[in-house]
Amino acid sequence: EFLNVFHNVAQTLAYAHTKRIIHRDLKPQNIMVGEFGEVQVMDWGLAKSLTSDAADEDSGGIGSSHASDATSFGAVMGTFGYMSPEQARGETHEIDERTDVYGLGAILCCILTGKPPIAPHLHRQAILDKRDSDQPLEQSADLSLAEIHDDLRQLTHACLAPLDRRPRDAGAVRDSIAAYLRSADERARRAEVEVAEQRAATAAEQRRRRSQRIALASIISAVLIVVSIGGWLMARERFRRSLRERELSQLLSDAEQLESDLEADPQFDSPLWFQAQDRLTRATAIRESGYVADSLASRTDKLRARLEALERDRDLIATFENIYLAAADRVRGAGNSWDVDSTVEDFRAASAGYGIVWNRHKPSDVAATIRGRPVNIRVDLITFFFAWFAQTVESGGAERQWLYYVLEEADDDDWRRGLRASLLDQDYPAVTQILADEEVVDQPPKLVALLARDINFRYNEQTQLVRSLLTRLHKDHPNDFWINNSLGQSYLWEHPVDVHQAFAHLTAALAAKKNAITLREIGVAHQRLGRILEAIASYRKAIDLAPD
Repeated sequence: EFLNVFHNVAQTLAYAHTKRIIHRDLKPQNIMVGEFGEVQVMDWGLAKSLTSDAADEDSGGIGSSHASDATSFGAVMGTFGYMSPEQARGETHEIDERTDVYGLGAILCCILTGKPPIAPHLHRQAILDKRDSDQPLEQSADLSLAEIHDDLRQLTHACLAPLDRRPRDAGAVRDSIAAYLRSADERARRAEVEVAEQRAATAAEQRRRRSQRIALASIISAVLIVVSIGGWLMARERFRRSLRERELSQLLSDAEQLESDLEADPQFDSPLWFQAQDRLTRATAIRESGYVADSLASRTDKLRARLEALERDRDLIATFENIYLAAADRVRGAGNSWDVDSTVEDFRAASAGYGIVWNRHKPSDVAATIRGRPVNIRVDLITFFFAWFAQTVESGGAERQWLYYVLEEADDDDWRRGLRASLLDQDYPAVTQILADEEVVDQPPKLVALLARDINFRYNEQTQLVRSLLTRLHKDHPNDFWINNSLGQSYLWEHPVDVHQAFAHLTAALAAKKNAITLREIGVAHQRLGRILEAIASYRKAIDLAPD
């Protein structure tokens, strides 16, 4: 049971390591097991992102006077008995995922022997004695006990080895302990079979020694016993398999429902992603055991592929949104001039990261990819390819034509076809007329908001038209981020200015989508209304959210 808990801890750390986040204070006290068996890794207060550009806040080393058994802030980061040598010595430049691997090894040592590898009161001096040595520390815990399996002993030693000889991250530890648990189950199953067979053989031998008078009866009895044992083993295996398949089927059903929710949620609610990935991870573990029906194995593999595709969609859409927010934000920093070249270059890079390169892939192939996505994702992809197309209408060239053909094949909406044709011809009066058409309220609010603001920035300052259009859409979509954010920025920066209206819409936008740009705009509104302290608070929140 403890090894299963340890496997879940390693799984949690493995996921954190894929995001380049390390815990730095792993110990048994930071592991909680709920009443339903759920395992949680607690106290991420010393966690660190290895991708951060910020300066490491760790200070001090093993010689610090504040180091102790417990976590020490401002000096040694971690807990003696469980912290790695490089962590205890304060060698922050050496700290990475392998530091957590040491902590996992210390916890595993505690599970196997009942004590950490080095007693906390000896750990400090041991580190000092080995400060300039690459030899492993002498361990207080005895891992040579006969009852400790060799695989577990080797894994523990590997985790507690010097930095350059440890497993690279918690994923390797997770895989090793998972392999051990699977092999332990298999060994137990084989042992049960061997015991049963030995008992049957012993009984048969005893019966054969009976007198000839009952020889025939003895043979018949032995056959019946063997058949019974075989039937029992087969029945037990069928029962175990049915339990595994029932659990796998339930996990897949849960994950498929979450997948459906994700497809229907254009904001891609983050908790849903974590829940779906958790179900998929558990389902994959059962599927890889090899004792499930082929149909369930195939269903698991297909679900994994679909979730991976959904995650790529989510990343592309989020990147597109950030590009457009940044492009609109740059306008005021560049004399109210839209930086088309930078925006187009950002769109190209995001599309290439998704696997679509405009001058390499046929429009028909790209359109087929877009049409094959779930409806809400398809609408978002069309929206941002449309926004990309709008950036290229004046520059012309092959890129504009490529985008136009992609959208023509991917999007059969008549209103958007008319708008694309007018943009392609640079007929801006026709564009304005189409945007004022009643059918605009049936369009995706994000698409209309992006195009309206784009046109207002770049073509003839159509402020009143844009506000009227966005206000009409706001009646049907009062909580939409893009409608509220666009209206808020319009009232804040464009004539005639209405700061109170700007503040109301920006606040609604922030409630729908937390981001630094909207927070900063709210700060500007506070400042213009004379609420200096509130303005400072908004600016600080924006900086915390996006330090760059």
